[in-house]
Amino acid sequence: LGRHDLLQYDGHYALRSLGYYDNVGSLEQTTPVQWFGQRPWWSYLGFHDHPFLFFLIQHIFFKLFGASVVVSRLPSALAAIGTAITVFFIGRKLGNVKAGLISLGALALNSYFIWMGRIGLLESVFTFFLCLGLYYCLKALETDPKYFAYSGLYWGLSILTKYTFLFFAPGILAYILWRQRWIFKNKK
Repeated sequence: LGRHDLLQYDGHYALRSLGYYDNVGSLEQTTPVQWFGQRPWWSYLGFHDHPFLFFLIQHIFFKLFGASVVVSRLPSALAAIGTAITVFFIGRKLGNVKAGLISLGALALNSYFIWMGRIGLLESVFTFFLCLGLYYCLKALETDPKYFAYSGLYWGLSILTKYTFLFFAPGILAYILWRQRWIFKNKK
């Protein structure tokens, strides 16, 4: 994780997380600090261009383990490992152990996924929460609708990490409407 220097967004996010401070230092994309001349109280609740959860997680890692390149990338690496494990369980739930292993193998060979887990970007944490939500959604549809609460929790964490979940939500809803319409009659 510490083999390469921080570049572009990797370093930018680490710097913002280190002090948990919403500033990009640009005149093209200004921040609340530039708008008001001081840090408003509500700037601690989020950032002007991204949700706050990734920055908060990375900030906590910095507080616990110190500031370094490895620590800045550690949340992404752990999230990538968690995603790989979750993808195995999703594959197993949709098929069998062999399907889970094939899913895990395909993910492990994906160069973008490997790259995403090695640098400190939002995507790996987002993907981890998205996959956990999908796993619990499948579990709710298969066994007990009470698992929708977990699915909603992880999808909520997903959207607090990156707004991209808003593009996934219609697809998930369309699948449930198409294949599992009976679930809307259940109160849970």
